[in-house]
Amino acid sequence: MGRIILTIAGSWGNPPELKTELETLFEGPDPEFAEDFVFVARRADSINNEDARAMRRHESIIRAYAEFEGPGQRRWAQAGVALALSAMEAGAIGVFVETSCKALTAHALSNVNPSDRSSLFHFYVEVMGDGHTFATEGMQAFDLPEVVAHYSPKDAEAAQSAVFAMAARMVCDGFRPADPGVFRATESAPLYTVTRTATEGEDDDPYSNPHGAWTLKLQA
Repeated sequence: MGRIILTIAGSWGNPPELKTELETLFEGPDPEFAEDFVFVARRADSINNEDARAMRRHESIIRAYAEFEGPGQRRWAQAGVALALSAMEAGAIGVFVETSCKALTAHALSNVNPSDRSSLFHFYVEVMGDGHTFATEGMQAFDLPEVVAHYSPKDAEAAQSAVFAMAARMVCDGFRPADPGVFRATESAPLYTVTRTATEGEDDDPYSNPHGAWTLKLQA
C-alpha cells in the first residue's frame, strides 16, 4: 500500500483554495511541528534565519493524505507535488514530507516539476545513514519497498551510491529487482546481492513502509 503524507505550514486565516485529489485537513498553528521542521531543515542546511522565523510564526497547517495501491505508480506522487507547489503560490512557508522526514522551503521547491520523474524522486525520497546502514525513506510514495545496505568504513561510499542508484532506478525507470538477485550502480561499481526483507514496523503505522525493503549485501 502506498501513502502520501504532507504537512504544509502557512499564515492563512481561512483555508486557501487549493484543488487536489488528496484528503486535506485545515488546522490552527502547531508550534511543535514548527520546531521539528526547523530542526530537520537546519540539519540539511536548507533553511535560512528568515524562513525559520516565518515558520515559527505560522498561523495554520494543511495536512494532506492519500492512500493507494499500485507499485511504481506516480499519479499520487504528482498530485502531492502539485499541491505543494500550489500551496507555495498561495503563500505557504514550508512543506514537510512526513514519510521521509524532508523539510522543504520555497527555495527547495523552485525547480520541482511534477511531470519529471527525477523531481518526484528527490521530493519524496531521502537516503539516510546511521553509522552502519544506509537506507531510503519515502519509497511508499510510489508504493515501493525501501532500499537498505549495511556497510563498513571501507565501503560506505559504494553502499550509499548503490542504495541511491537502485531506488532511483525503481522510481524513475521502473526497475524491479529479483529475489534473490544482484545489483551494481555502474559497470565499475561493486556487485551487491539483493534480497527482500519484511517490514519491522507496525502494519497500521502510516509512517512505516508496509512493503519492507530490498537489502543489498556486498559480494565478497
